[in-house]
Amino acid sequence: MEYGIAFWDGSSSADSIFILQKRAIRSIFLLDSRSSCRGLFKSNKILTFYGSFILRLLSLFHHYSHTFPSHAHSYSTRGGGRLIIPRVNHTSYYYLGVTLYNKIPAELKSLNQKLFIDNLKKILIELEPYTIEDFNSANLT
Repeated sequence: MEYGIAFWDGSSSADSIFILQKRAIRSIFLLDSRSSCRGLFKSNKILTFYGSFILRLLSLFHHYSHTFPSHAHSYSTRGGGRLIIPRVNHTSYYYLGVTLYNKIPAELKSLNQKLFIDNLKKILIELEPYTIEDFNSANLT
């Protein structure tokens, strides 16, 4: 499930894989096939498929964030440290990665790679995202 997950960019087969993940969780915990998995991911500290996708994508962006363009002016503004969102191809992993990376707090961005991944994983386990929109709509500050 993890191989190349950062480049899936929300493809249509992602939902199928998430459904398979939930089916596996139900089998492991001996639940009925129609019972909800909400709460099981969080209580057992398992990342959802979308949580894993976000973790891999943002760890990739954090590792290479110094190579991406950010705001080029010298003014000290609130959004000065954010990456520039590309204006084309809104379905690419690059667009999604920049959008999600700009969503996380500056304190998290300032950490080294290992601490960044550990803290982001804790946030994603607590959040238990079932979609990318769950992460986008969350208040992370």
